Amino acid sequence: MGDAQSLQRLMFAEAIGRPLPITVFRNAVLVDVIAEPVELKTV
Repeated sequence: MGDAQSLQRLMFAEAIGRPLPITVFRNAVLVDVIAEPVELKTV
């Protein structure tokens, strides 16, 4: 059985390194930002 990080890697493998538009709620305002997910590093 895998851990949570393994599951997260599988779920987001296609998004790694690609711009990902998201909307966040910050200081009582909705803000559109572009995030670029990176691969999780194991410790």
